[in-house]
Amino acid sequence: MTRILIYGFGPYLNFENNITQRIVEALKAVSFKDFEVQLKTFDVKFSQAMFLREVKQFKPDYVLGMGQHPRARRIRIERRGVNLKNNPQEDSQPIKESGQAALHTSLKVSPCEGSTVTYDAGTYVCNFSMYTFESNALKFGYRYAFFHMPRNLEVSDGVQFILRVLSEL
Repeated sequence: MTRILIYGFGPYLNFENNITQRIVEALKAVSFKDFEVQLKTFDVKFSQAMFLREVKQFKPDYVLGMGQHPRARRIRIERRGVNLKNNPQEDSQPIKESGQAALHTSLKVSPCEGSTVTYDAGTYVCNFSMYTFESNALKFGYRYAFFHMPRNLEVSDGVQFILRVLSEL
């Protein structure tokens, strides 16, 4: 059976709620007949070990990540993570000292109504997770995609988008 890790994030900075955490919670009520699905809400922190622990334990065939975008109006299908992390408490620095400048996602999701493809996931924890997951995709044998969800998105619209992505796998 195909194994899929779907993750979002908890609250961060001045946002008391995170739409991706709410989507992950709503997905727990879905019956995934054709897939074995692991749903995870990560803390918003720069920790490669936190992300890779889930991969090592669950051994997914696919990883679908979601992050909240405070200003987006449409779901953003992110296609590129950059080797840069920007922690508000520190200066910007590379995620991997000898890593590639940018990595493209290994799972190409088609846009649909209400979504768009973008190539700029920023330099905060969403980008950090993208770069971490994608730089390890070949090593652990999974394909990866990431989506920025608008902060004001209806949870049901986020769930439907993820279910559409799953139907394409």
